[in-house]
Amino acid sequence: MITETLRLYPPTWLLSRRAVRNVGWPAARPGRSRCALQPVRPPARSHVFPTPDAFAPFRWLPERVTSLQRESFFVFGASRRKCIGDVLGMSGATITVAMLTSRWDLHHRGIGRDRRIRPHAELTPPPTPVAVRPRNAERAPTGSSGTTPRPAH
Repeated sequence: MITETLRLYPPTWLLSRRAVRNVGWPAARPGRSRCALQPVRPPARSHVFPTPDAFAPFRWLPERVTSLQRESFFVFGASRRKCIGDVLGMSGATITVAMLTSRWDLHHRGIGRDRRIRPHAELTPPPTPVAVRPRNAERAPTGSSGTTPRPAH
């Protein structure tokens, strides 16, 4: 789910690299030219991701993902310029989602709203109204500390 969210809403909208060899662009000279890569534009990658606009987290299951899809997912950069915090970031996001969804049910309330992305210096999806309800009364946080009561042993 997290990988698919990052594919559709990458944390950066532009990466720049210096050309080290001829890339076939008339103005790009190796060692001198900077190239801009845009990790956004799922429709442009329809040959890599079937239904590129759809939120389809199951496409990242190990038995379904292709090597071309893995190579096209470069929201953390790639090769020696890859973000050193990518594993920590993905682990932290996974733990956060697991903790939230184990205690709370999230219900999307924005059906019919405008869901277009508006470009800014950062790529952020539009606000999404969400109703948050505890999964059951025993696990609901109590008090201002947000701690969960534990059963007596």
